[in-house]
Amino acid sequence: MTRGRLRPRRNRHHRHTEADVLAHFPQAALDAGQEAGPRRVQHALADAFARLDASGLLRVDDPRRAAHHFAGVAAFLDRYRARAN
Repeated sequence: MTRGRLRPRRNRHHRHTEADVLAHFPQAALDAGQEAGPRRVQHALADAFARLDASGLLRVDDPRRAAHHFAGVAAFLDRYRARAN
């Protein structure tokens, strides 16, 4: 029970530290990091969802939005599994 109470405080500290770092980090470097990782993956996922929609295997109204949601669920599951172990 105590563990659950401590977690939000730790998360607030983490977000605060991350915000401090991001505020002093060059925007060009942040953009380059996003393009090399998360955005590249989301673009590839959006392309895959668009192909699945075009082939009739899956109905996807907005491939970019579907990719964003799919990546979010995958990240959540990855964090959830890490906590379970």
